[in-house]
Amino acid sequence: MLAAACGRIAFRSADPVDGRRRFARALELAPDDHAAALAWAAAELAAGNLDEAVRLYQQASAAPSPRLRYAAFLGLGVSYARRREREPAEAAYRSALAELGLDTTTPAKLPPELTFNLGILLADAADPAARAEARALLRAYVDGLGADERRRLRARILLRELGD
Repeated sequence: MLAAACGRIAFRSADPVDGRRRFARALELAPDDHAAALAWAAAELAAGNLDEAVRLYQQASAAPSPRLRYAAFLGLGVSYARRREREPAEAAYRSALAELGLDTTTPAKLPPELTFNLGILLADAADPAARAEARALLRAYVDGLGADERRRLRARILLRELGD
């Protein structure tokens, strides 16, 4: 745990080389420390190292905890979306939903980050059913309490583009 904590501190202190070394040591000492893999993946995602983020999120998706698996699949979806890999991103977001025992039929019950990310992804689809699902998700995000204003504005713009 100490090595993983030092890895987080190193990344936050703008020393990614030391952060990577410390996270690698943490996983060497405890290969099943999925929380450390998740923290490292988030740091790599923030640094723009998408391939490494994908690898680490995939590793963390084997966690025994549904909460950690949810976070891993959500991060994996974001990583794939940033790599412009729509199908794996959608599959990862849907896996995150499954970890919570939810689906998109009740978008108001979904976590805001998942509602927004999946809505944005589906809004770009050519399939009319996917675009309808995107409208429902984005509407729920705009109406929800957990929406930040910048993302709410982006969701409203996409809803107009979708003809809503």
